[in-house]
Amino acid sequence: MRRTPVVLAAVAALALSLANPQTAPAAATPPTFGLEFSASLPADVQRDEGEPEISIDPGGNIYTCGPSGFSNVADYAQVSRDGGDQFHLLGAPPRGQISTGEGGGDCGLASAPVKNQLGQYTWAYTGLGPLLNFSTGTADDTGRTLHGGAISQSLPGVDRQWMVFTDAKTVFLNYNGLAEGFSVQKSTDGGYSYGPRKVVSTTGGRIGPMRAILNGTPAKAKVYFPYDDGKKIKLAFSPDNGETWGNCTVGDAGISPTAGFVVADHDKAGNIYVTYAEKGGKDRQDTYVMVVRAKDTARCKTDTTVVGDGRTIRINQGKVETTVMPWIVASGAPGRFAVAYYGTEKVGDPNLGTFKAAWHVYVSMTLDGLAGTPKVGQVRASSHPTHYDSICLNGTLCDVQMGDRSLVDYFAMDLNPKDGRLNIVYNNAAKRPGEVEGHVANPVVMTQMAGPSTLGSTLKPKRSRVRQTSSDPAGDALSPYGSLCATPPAVPCPAPNTVNQPAMDFTDRGSRPAVEVTPELDLATGKPVRDGGFTVTLRLKSLSRGDKQAAASSAGGTSLIYLFRWINGYQPAGVTARWSPVTGWSYAFDSYTTASTQSGQADPTAEKIVVFPGSTPIAGDVVEDGPGVIRMSVPRRLLKALGKADANGRPSEVAATNGALLPSAVAYALVNIAPDARVQSYLYPVDNAPAMDFRLGAKAGSVRASAAVGAVALPVFALGLWRARRQRRA
Repeated sequence: MRRTPVVLAAVAALALSLANPQTAPAAATPPTFGLEFSASLPADVQRDEGEPEISIDPGGNIYTCGPSGFSNVADYAQVSRDGGDQFHLLGAPPRGQISTGEGGGDCGLASAPVKNQLGQYTWAYTGLGPLLNFSTGTADDTGRTLHGGAISQSLPGVDRQWMVFTDAKTVFLNYNGLAEGFSVQKSTDGGYSYGPRKVVSTTGGRIGPMRAILNGTPAKAKVYFPYDDGKKIKLAFSPDNGETWGNCTVGDAGISPTAGFVVADHDKAGNIYVTYAEKGGKDRQDTYVMVVRAKDTARCKTDTTVVGDGRTIRINQGKVETTVMPWIVASGAPGRFAVAYYGTEKVGDPNLGTFKAAWHVYVSMTLDGLAGTPKVGQVRASSHPTHYDSICLNGTLCDVQMGDRSLVDYFAMDLNPKDGRLNIVYNNAAKRPGEVEGHVANPVVMTQMAGPSTLGSTLKPKRSRVRQTSSDPAGDALSPYGSLCATPPAVPCPAPNTVNQPAMDFTDRGSRPAVEVTPELDLATGKPVRDGGFTVTLRLKSLSRGDKQAAASSAGGTSLIYLFRWINGYQPAGVTARWSPVTGWSYAFDSYTTASTQSGQADPTAEKIVVFPGSTPIAGDVVEDGPGVIRMSVPRRLLKALGKADANGRPSEVAATNGALLPSAVAYALVNIAPDARVQSYLYPVDNAPAMDFRLGAKAGSVRASAAVGAVALPVFALGLWRARRQRRA
């Protein structure tokens, strides 16, 4: 939540004594089951989107969404139509805001399980205003035309909402009604408007995400959500598509289960798996799963009824001692589920500002969750620390305890039913060790590359995470992608004039990949630079002047920015090739830089966007005739890497040397509004290549030592033609 959360206090406690033996004790060296994940790809490289959520429809369209705060009155969302390699910004360019009313507090989203009348899967959105109401939105065409509205609520207000579809147009919205209790509303128009409120529970702490067990017809859908009530894990359950509701107890955690939200999912047999993380100070920070067997869900009618099977399955394994923000996905074969969470080997209370640690995104999985003692595998999904030191979940107390709230309260994971892969969206707030808090919380996506699928199969490996090149297909540089209309779905919303923009379309050419990183070259001679950094080559469909002008104007802009961004030690950095019709081409390096007033903030200290002002000029050149090629050379003196860890597990930041890993590297093509590319507010993303981790000094397989262009050896006359056609600025 992008503000101080208001939590409904429990008004009663149940006297309950349960035998909850811990099963699957943490393994000293847990198996990995062959799980592998991709390099980290920012779904938005610029905007602040704390608490990112993810939803994937049956067609494989991956939606992410995150709030940017009440003061910014903004929620942002993206969609990937290629399995998580590239994301398009939803909403009208250039800003991409998806709310037509208030917003910025919490972002909820959901995708329909069946096709609509257009043969697509309807997508719906809700955005929390300042604890008073929700903005809504619905789109029938992978987010391209979004109808926005508002659902008003009465005082004393509302908090934390979640959503689920049960057919092509029926959406359920649950939320904390504050004084009234946990409430549910139903929409029959794809999530644009909602019917009367039903109060489902008057006790409980934090409301969890809503889920639906589908049984062929909407009338038989089972709708449910988990929540915490003191130390207990509870379930609200409707056996008849939201008509009637009951509440029951899953089990007793024995401690506060609120180091994140209580989250649940179910397998195809209807077994429900509920995950939570302990919030108990120094020695109680583990993540667990409780199980509700399908046959017991019908008994979920009263608070005193216990429907859990009596087990608590420990999820974090090996040396991972402290965990927060777990999120569970089942959605497939009985007994299979996966849990993603932030984890660290450091023991202590992460809510305190004195906590020192390096955090990673972990994924644990079991293939036999219904067995008496399930075997739990675990993998460190992220290739570099995603956060340092405190992660505070104590609301207003975080200010007193000097804890860090920049990651807010959760991150999320979902299963792509089209290819069986897990997709995770988490926040990276570019925090350095020792800083009090993080900065702009970009939403970052990782895709499962290999290992078991929760659907029951074993995935065929997709690509290596560490590599020097990134391939990208032609025709995916769509701009403008989306539009936003403050009208009901029955009123036509003009579709955007979406076309492919050749000047922003990263494209492979034969064996030459769209993005290629090689040891640094002297761009004037084509010779390697001794003890150099790297040269990145970007290939585009066209860089003609007409195509560049068309690309810029498609999103209401004037100039273009081609960005290659990676994690440079502790924080992201990037090099940019900038084109302006007035000043031509320029090339520069930027360390991590944020802005506030450029994003519409009145407070000049509020960091809301990342910018690339071009602080350090570098060498670069471009071929504009025919297929476009951009090259930028980055000297080694600008490059940083991670070194030996301190006593708290935090790596040092050191000068990069050959072999150093430079992770989360992505090339983006962005439209800039101002005619001077150094002046930036919101940048509109048009294309990006798949993320990769690369090593300094390594050679791409397609590169020959004599190749000045970095792809194939050029004869002397071709090299001369290159020099005649390129424009170069250092």
